[in-house]
Amino acid sequence: MKIRLNRAMAWWHRHMPAWLLTIVTVAAVLLVTLCRPPMPEEDIPSIPGLDKVVHALMCAAVTAAAWVDLRLWLRRRPAAWQTSLCSLGAILLGGAIEIAQGAMHMGRAADFYDFVADTIGALAAFAILLRYGK
Repeated sequence: MKIRLNRAMAWWHRHMPAWLLTIVTVAAVLLVTLCRPPMPEEDIPSIPGLDKVVHALMCAAVTAAAWVDLRLWLRRRPAAWQTSLCSLGAILLGGAIEIAQGAMHMGRAADFYDFVADTIGALAAFAILLRYGK
């Protein structure tokens, strides 16, 4: 199994642009968080707190994508300080998104608790990657 993973990583490193996974993940997060909602929110039944879970998952995905790209670029497992930089980047992205949502006035509003959820998601991904990332 390890040989197949190494082959797949070598193929990806040779054929894909550097940091592609991170760029695509960040672009998807920006699209979802900064574009106007497709439908009025009053028509959609909502689960309380689901928005915060989504924010945490998005920042965890950004952290994980950056970690995977860093691992491919280094060709080894990133050190703890490098993994913390991936999490810090996701936290800063979450903060920038909240500031942009507050400034754009396009049906989105800045929410401090969204930023808290972003931070929790990035830190959870950091802990998981430190423990289980290979």
